[in-house]
Amino acid sequence: MKRILTLFALAFLLTSCGGGGSSVSSAGGVDYTGNTSQATISASNGSILTSGALGNASSTQVFASQSEKGAEEAKFSNHMFVSGLMAGLKKDLENPVMDAYKSESATAAMETYTDSATGNCGGSAAYSISADTTTGIFSGTITLSDLCENQVKVNGTVSFSGKINITTEKLEYFDFNLNRVNFTQNGDSATIGGTLHITGSSPIVVTANFVVEENSKTYKLQDTTIKIWDGVSYGQFELSGRFYDHDYGYVDVVTNTRFKVSNSSYWPYDGKLTITGNNSSATITANNSTTYTVVITENNTVTDTTTHNWSEL
Repeated sequence: MKRILTLFALAFLLTSCGGGGSSVSSAGGVDYTGNTSQATISASNGSILTSGALGNASSTQVFASQSEKGAEEAKFSNHMFVSGLMAGLKKDLENPVMDAYKSESATAAMETYTDSATGNCGGSAAYSISADTTTGIFSGTITLSDLCENQVKVNGTVSFSGKINITTEKLEYFDFNLNRVNFTQNGDSATIGGTLHITGSSPIVVTANFVVEENSKTYKLQDTTIKIWDGVSYGQFELSGRFYDHDYGYVDVVTNTRFKVSNSSYWPYDGKLTITGNNSSATITANNSTTYTVVITENNTVTDTTTHNWSEL
C-alpha cells in the first residue's frame, strides 16, 4: 500500500484555491457555497487555478505524510489525497472483507466481521463488515476516532459497500461514502463529504463526487475520474472531470498525456494536462521531476507562459 499511496502523493491534482456564490450542492453533509459559473482563466488568476488543478502545497503534502514521507510538511485539502486514502483503505479492507465472506463461524448466508486498529500516533479506527456469501455483496462502516497517522488526525464515519465475484473470489468494486470526515494537523483543518467508487487494479479507477471545506471556503469535484497505474519503477496517473474553485468557478479537466512519477520521487517527470474555462485554457506540462510549465490561452491567443518548481506548489 505504501507504494500506491506514494503515487497518490505525487498525483496532486485539482484542489483548493480560493468568493461568492450560493450553495448548489451537498455531498456527505458538506455544502458547496462557491462560485458556480464557468471560470475565465487569465494571466492574473492562472497561477491560482493551475495550482488548484495541480494540487497546491496545502494538499499534496498530506500524501507525503500518508505515504510515510515528509510528515513535517504535511498540510491539507486535495481530492487526490481523499482518493488515494480511499484506494489505500480499499486495499487494507480486502482481507477483512474476504474474512467476512469466508467466515465459518456462522451458518447464515450473511456473515459479519468486526475489528479495530490504532494509529501510529494515537486514536482508533473500528470497523464492521457484513458479507452475503450467496451474492458476494458486502457493506460496512468505519468509525474514526482521533485516528492519528503521521501526525494527521482523522475523525468521522465512512460507510462502504461493494461486491465480491463469487466465482473468482476477487473484489469487483468498492463504494465509499464520507460523511463530514475531518482531517487536522498543526492547526490546519479540512472537512470532506461525498462519494467515491473504486474498481480495477491496473489501472485503479476512482470516480469521485465530493466537496472539501477549508478555511470557510469550499471546493467541489464533479464526475471526476482518476486512473492510477502502479508500476515497478514508476507509476502513472490521469484524470478527467470538473473542478469548482470557490472564488473563480469551474474548469473542465482532461489529461493529454499520462503523468509519470518515479517511485523514488514526489514529482512527475512527464505528462500533460489541460484545464478549460470560458474561452480560455491552461496547459500544464511536466518538464522533469523538478519543474513544470504553464501556458495560458485566452480567445485562442497565448497570453502567458511560466515555468515553476514542483516544490513551490
